[in-house]
Amino acid sequence: MENKKGMFTGFKKVFGFTASQNVKGKGFKVSTILLALVIAAIFAAISIFQAVFQDSNKDEDNIDNIINVNEKFDIDIYYVNETGINDLLIQGITEAEAFKECSLLPVEKSEFERAKADVNGYLEGKKDAVVMVLNEDENTVSVKYYIPYDSDVSQDTVEIIGEAFNSYYEYISVNQITDLDDMHMSLYNAQVYSDSLRAGDEPDSFGLMLTKMLVPMLFSLVLYMMILLYGQNITKIVVSEKSSKLMETLLTSVKPYAVIAGKIVAVSGIAIMQMLIWLASGVAGFYIGEKAAHAINPDYINYMSLIIDMIKESSDAFSFGAVLIALLMVIVGFFMYSVLAGLVAALVERMEDISSVMGLFQLPVIIGFLGAYFVSMSGNDTLKLAVKYCPVTSPFYVPSGIMTGDMTLVSGIISLLIVALVTLGLIVFTGRIYKGKLFNRH
Repeated sequence: MENKKGMFTGFKKVFGFTASQNVKGKGFKVSTILLALVIAAIFAAISIFQAVFQDSNKDEDNIDNIINVNEKFDIDIYYVNETGINDLLIQGITEAEAFKECSLLPVEKSEFERAKADVNGYLEGKKDAVVMVLNEDENTVSVKYYIPYDSDVSQDTVEIIGEAFNSYYEYISVNQITDLDDMHMSLYNAQVYSDSLRAGDEPDSFGLMLTKMLVPMLFSLVLYMMILLYGQNITKIVVSEKSSKLMETLLTSVKPYAVIAGKIVAVSGIAIMQMLIWLASGVAGFYIGEKAAHAINPDYINYMSLIIDMIKESSDAFSFGAVLIALLMVIVGFFMYSVLAGLVAALVERMEDISSVMGLFQLPVIIGFLGAYFVSMSGNDTLKLAVKYCPVTSPFYVPSGIMTGDMTLVSGIISLLIVALVTLGLIVFTGRIYKGKLFNRH
């Protein structure tokens, strides 16, 4: 039985040597910095493009151009609103020059029938007033205008007002653009949907629904790309150095477990460092773009910011505990799959044999990625329980599960510990295979 004492002797030396060999080249530095600049530029450009585009459409979106009315009106329009349209949205037409002197006055619900059936009585003594009635039938909104017999408002004037309001309503319906505050804007833009709920349950907010769609996809995709890109690099490094005759000499002072662990941790650590640099560059580019965009167009709306704010307000996605567990699982899960790449590399002796065994590495990665993502969207509690604690799928599922509230912090920690133990076991097993292949070559 092999003595396990000192099985990782020489880990620091192998780690330091491998790390320095991978980062000292100009190619690594140039690619890291260049990609960081590209990412920052892309995120900055997203904000700037929105500001420029919105600014260039200011004249086109001007309400005076929308309704295209040259006359000016000074009348009182009493409106009966029997639709789901917000009153503030209806009154928005008074922003136009033609209606600035007009008053759009809502009729109290208790007065609806009187205003419609007895216009003369309702507007008694008011010579410059009409009643506008808005009805909604399925997806159709109809508008009718009632003029008292003794009104000074002509039929032609009402027809012009009617055409102007139709143009205004069509514009806001199609483009969903208005100067309402954020609360009313979100109400206007909200889509109607139905769902079955048990008594006492509350439906998910739109922000939480958005979180549950975007967060799993983001975490799963980032981890998936990291594993595939850097996993192949690990296999090449392990195989190429294993074929070197200097390896037998190295193993007289350094344990094979330390060799395999040092190399994998070094390459994985560099990969994580690069990802953090690129993430930081993206954040920096976003804030730089925000500043530049506001300088170009102070009134512009950044839709990325609206989505982020909606997610933050609708869940605990950005709480410290959730972010910490999510990041740790991404890191540890990435390490585990990196060790798996090292195990695959330990099974072959020549570089040309790598392609024949890469399926052993890629298959669990694909299963983990697809399984975690589609199970999270399925809503099946039994399948969710399986992917939470299975080390193949949990690195892809747990980060998003913690962020969206589908997992508690305790269950996230348990899953994290399982992946960490599996990673340690894979290192030991890979070290055995690595050592056996080296000392039993013919």
